[in-house]
Amino acid sequence: MYVPRREQCTSACVMMFLGGVSRDGEGLIGLHRPFSSAIPGSTAESQLSFDRINQRVRQYLKEMNVPGQVLDLMNSVPPGEVKWLSMESDRDKLKELLVIGVDPVVQDEGDSIEAKFIGISKKELYQRKMKADTICGKKGNFSTLEEYHEYNDCKLRIIDPNFRSRFLPDRDKSGSR
Repeated sequence: MYVPRREQCTSACVMMFLGGVSRDGEGLIGLHRPFSSAIPGSTAESQLSFDRINQRVRQYLKEMNVPGQVLDLMNSVPPGEVKWLSMESDRDKLKELLVIGVDPVVQDEGDSIEAKFIGISKKELYQRKMKADTICGKKGNFSTLEEYHEYNDCKLRIIDPNFRSRFLPDRDKSGSR
């Protein structure tokens, strides 16, 4: 899921966004308390409605591997208002809340597959990824396609040094066939 620059995602859109395995963007996420469209007849009915909605949202967030703090933050904002979080300036907070990023269970599964494929432990994979981030830099905006390829080649040489020999055995050192 992706929210483009100058776009916003609020209300039900946030729930759909949180259902994505990989969530990112440059736009705005708008949070507010979930609410029912029904008009309750008493305080007891209002409480029951509030509890039911919160139970359903909390269960959904749990299934999406998003912490309950997201619902706590939503509940702090009345339905007639919106707390806007920028995917650029509030990026660290949104990452901490797992609103943006990759679902941690899916990430773990992918890392397990990658480590097994390379023939190393996950611990070794994570060490190589940290080393690659230090040497190659962290993923960012690239001015050219060539910069993007250089970045990926750098990371690949560190994370899986045997990749080229496994998949491109006919290439010589200059890269030609």
